[in-house]
Amino acid sequence: MVEELAQTISKANAYLEKWNKKDLPLKNLISNIQFSIQLDDSYFLNIAKIRALKVLWNLIVTSWKSSLKSNITIETHLTTITQTEDENYNKLKATSQAMSAVIGGTNRLYIYPSDSFKNKRGTINAQRIALNSQHLMQLESYMDKVQDPAAGSYYLEKLTDDLAEAAWNKLIRSGLL
Repeated sequence: MVEELAQTISKANAYLEKWNKKDLPLKNLISNIQFSIQLDDSYFLNIAKIRALKVLWNLIVTSWKSSLKSNITIETHLTTITQTEDENYNKLKATSQAMSAVIGGTNRLYIYPSDSFKNKRGTINAQRIALNSQHLMQLESYMDKVQDPAAGSYYLEKLTDDLAEAAWNKLIRSGLL
């Protein structure tokens, strides 16, 4: 996960370098950059991963120009790699992964149908259930109404800081910045 965060931030920083070499205003690019990440089975690490990505991106943006502010956009895909041949288990797993994505602060979420291991699109019923999972979190649980649901949780704050620090150190050590 540390490697993935370091590579993601390194690539985003490379875009900023290219944009800057063309003497274009960084503010225009920063407001349009979007990150797309995948989540795995680790509930708390998924939350911390998204939060650490936000921390790292803010460090990059402020290192370019301290007056710049970034509203990061993160799109999250739940991996099909973690799916099994048990559709009901996949539904439960997807719900847990989706909750960690929302609590972590993702802006867009894509849940694969629980039977996508059979064919990429899944059945119409599985597509509907995947979509309804998102609607339940938004319309009935109001998970989109809280700014940072993980704020104040010592464990998640520490995990986020540790991930961000490890990724930042990897960027520095490997010369990716």
